[in-house]
Amino acid sequence: MLHTITFEAFHGRSHTVCLSDDFVLVERIDDMPFAEGAFKTSLLLFFICLRGHVRFTLDEDEQPCELVAGEVFICQPGRPVMSILHSSDCETAVLGYAPRVVDRLMTTKQDTWEMLCHAFANPILHYDMEYVRGHFPFLLELICQRTEKRLYRFAEQQAFHLFALLLFEFINQAILQTDLPMDGQTPKPLSRSDSLFHAFIHMLTADEGCHRTVTYYADRLCISPKHLSNIIRKKTGRRALELINDHAIEQIRLDLKLSDTAINQLASKYKFSNFSFFCQFVKTHLGMTPQEYRAR
Repeated sequence: MLHTITFEAFHGRSHTVCLSDDFVLVERIDDMPFAEGAFKTSLLLFFICLRGHVRFTLDEDEQPCELVAGEVFICQPGRPVMSILHSSDCETAVLGYAPRVVDRLMTTKQDTWEMLCHAFANPILHYDMEYVRGHFPFLLELICQRTEKRLYRFAEQQAFHLFALLLFEFINQAILQTDLPMDGQTPKPLSRSDSLFHAFIHMLTADEGCHRTVTYYADRLCISPKHLSNIIRKKTGRRALELINDHAIEQIRLDLKLSDTAINQLASKYKFSNFSFFCQFVKTHLGMTPQEYRAR
């Protein structure tokens, strides 16, 4: 049986740290939900092997994926993991990122999605052991400390940026292991689908959640919605509408959390046809009304 792991499945588990509904840190791989069975999850997962070794079976028709100390395995959202086996001396931490916060971080630079998608195709990252043992445990410990909000001012903000730092650390390592150009180097010519994907991400970022249909973006790229959807799925493994809605709800969530703009004015800002549709959209994606989310 293939279990689906939601973010809620991590709440209340031992050796597990959750930050809002954005990030999760599982300090020991045995504490992953359904660690002994087959599962898939909507989260972007990074398995960091600090000691011993881990074997992942991703597909019954594929060879198992071996992870040894000093390596990181990237498991993209929605990818089934049929089984996880590990040595008795294994020390492996797991970082999980909600898709909407990945979208938010990825749009800080136009080519980062391309780099992350390349990492999905080459999911094993190789590090020097001295670097791994001196670098990752320190950052993971900082995350654990900063989630003890009563001990630190701006603890949530610090933990957010530590999770973001690790995400870009992994992306940078993926670049170093491939022939993708670094900053300042001349990039390779883009294919047609790459150019369209970059243009879509640029428009999505600039729009800030005001338009929430695939047709809107496809029309501006002069392609069909089906063609755009195929490009997005190929590049990210996700549906175009899911990407659009996640980006929109992230903008709305930040406004509800950080601004004092009246909620009915937010409905107008994000171009909802009426206040009821805005409330319905928020409740569908956040599980509560705008008023309830702001009052948390």
